[in-house]
Amino acid sequence: MTAGHQSPAFPSTRWSRILAPGGGRDLDALARSYSAPIEAYLRARLGCSPDDAADAAQDAFAWMLERDLFGRADPARGRFRGFLKKALANFAIDRQRRRGADKRGGGRAPAPLDEAADVRDGAAGPEQALEDAW
Repeated sequence: MTAGHQSPAFPSTRWSRILAPGGGRDLDALARSYSAPIEAYLRARLGCSPDDAADAAQDAFAWMLERDLFGRADPARGRFRGFLKKALANFAIDRQRRRGADKRGGGRAPAPLDEAADVRDGAAGPEQALEDAW
């Protein structure tokens, strides 16, 4: 590895970084330590480019903070690595679902059928469109 490149291996983590009372978690250090392994995991899981994986890693951190996953972490249930892998797997599933919903028209209001018929009646058919373009 070069001096400027971090290894994508998961670093060891002290639970005290995660469980600090009063919101004193060292999230900045945690993000720096885990950015390379999280990007590598998401790149492999989502099949995306390094740039897209970096964006997805930032989204994953925001997603984990929104859901207060670090506040719910419990060292009695296992290692932080396992906790993080499960959280990332859930994030990847959630991200793929949202993207799939967007492809199927997520977030758009459905058009009434009578409006759709009006649009279709005024539109040229494929044969007419070919003739017009010819």
